[in-house]
Amino acid sequence: MSRKIKFILQTIWNDNRKLLVLSAVQLPLQVFLPWLQIFLTRTLVTGIERQDPLYRYAAEVGSIFLL
Repeated sequence: MSRKIKFILQTIWNDNRKLLVLSAVQLPLQVFLPWLQIFLTRTLVTGIERQDPLYRYAAEVGSIFLL
């Protein structure tokens, strides 16, 4: 089984390296996106309760999306 996986990864690496890298990055992103949505919602609700200014929300959300 490991020889098959090695062959598949080697073939993808030789044919299209960008596809392999994007596939490897996709899994951690799928794990962290739900956590990030919960964090953004919690931050927004907490800021509304504390009556923080609107530019602070824009800065937090913008910085997260720029990462």
